[in-house]
Amino acid sequence: MSIKIKPYKIQDLLFSCLRSKIAYEKPINIKNIFKKNGIKHYNILNCDLVKCNFNLQKKIEHIVDNIVDDMHSEPIFYDGRNNQNNKRDSQAYMIWKSNTIYITYEGTNSLYEALDAADIREKKIKDNIIVHNGFAEQFFSIEPYLTNDIINIMNSYPIERIIFTGHSKGGSVAAISSAYFAEKFNNLFITCHMFGSPIIGNIDFVKWFISRLDEYSRIEIEDDIVPLIKYNNSFKHIPNGILLKRDGSVERNYTGKPLNYPNILKKLNNFDNIILTHSCENFIDKLFSLENVKNIYKQNIKINNINDIIIPDINENIKNLSNEKINILNNNKININTQDFHNNI
Repeated sequence: MSIKIKPYKIQDLLFSCLRSKIAYEKPINIKNIFKKNGIKHYNILNCDLVKCNFNLQKKIEHIVDNIVDDMHSEPIFYDGRNNQNNKRDSQAYMIWKSNTIYITYEGTNSLYEALDAADIREKKIKDNIIVHNGFAEQFFSIEPYLTNDIINIMNSYPIERIIFTGHSKGGSVAAISSAYFAEKFNNLFITCHMFGSPIIGNIDFVKWFISRLDEYSRIEIEDDIVPLIKYNNSFKHIPNGILLKRDGSVERNYTGKPLNYPNILKKLNNFDNIILTHSCENFIDKLFSLENVKNIYKQNIKINNINDIIIPDINENIKNLSNEKINILNNNKININTQDFHNNI
C-alpha cells in the first residue's frame, strides 16, 4: 500500500499549536485574540524563545492575524457541562474562514478535566474500536453541538476541509473527533494535528484513524513523559510520530518506548521539569526553531506493518528536494486502499 500526502508546512503546525495554546484562555479572551491585532494585547506566550526575540513575536502576530483577516464570524465555543445527558468539563472552540473550519480542543485545565484524563476505562466506539473512556466522553459531550454547527456552516459556505488540533489531552480528543467526523463527512478533507497527546486506543482505533483521515501529524518532544505513559497494554500509539529533540534535530517514524511505573515515579521527582517539558509553550519554541525547514513530508512508501509508516528525515532530505519533487508532493493527497491496509497490518 502506498500513501501520498501533501507536505506539512511548519507554519501550519505552528498555527495549530498556537490555537492549542489559545484554547487554554477564557472564551472572552479568545474572542478578543481573534480580532485584528487582538493578540498584541495578550501575553499568552511565555516562551523563552519568543520573549527574547521581537521578530518571533511579530511572526506570531502575523500568523494569527492572517487567519483573522477573512474570518467569517467570531469563534464558537463548546462546553460539555451544557450537555444535560452527559456533563463533562470539555472545552473547545471553532473558527472558520474561506473553505476551512478549525476546531481546537483545550488540554487539561481543571480538576474535572484531570479526572476525565484519569478515567482510563475502555470505551467501545464501534465494532472492535476501543479508546480511553475519559477522552471519548469529553468528545461525545460536545459532539451534537459540533455536528449541528458544521452542517449549518457547510450550508452557508463552500467548506472543503476541517482541521482538528489540541495539546495534551486535547490532542487525544482531537484524534477521536477527527476520525469520527471524517467518517461522518467523507466528502471533506480532514486533518488532525496532535501535540504531546497521550495514547488513545487499541490497534483497531489506529487502523480506523489512519484509514479515515487525509492528513495527520503527531508531534512529541524529547523527555516529555505524558505521551509515554502506557496505561493499557492493548493500546497503541498512532504511528508516524515526529519527535522534536533537545539538540534541535527531528526524529522521524517515532513511536516512543512506553515507560514502566517505576520509571514514571522516578521522573515525577522532577515535577516542575515535567510540566515545563510538556507545556504548549515548549512545543511552540521547538517549532519556531525549525523555521528554516520548509516542509515535513511523506514519501510514497510500502507498508508491511504499522511501524513502517515513516516520515523521511527532514534535517537532510528537505535540503535536497528538487522543485519537481516538491511540486509532485504538493499535488498529491493520501490515497489509502483500506482493504490492503487491513491485510498488511
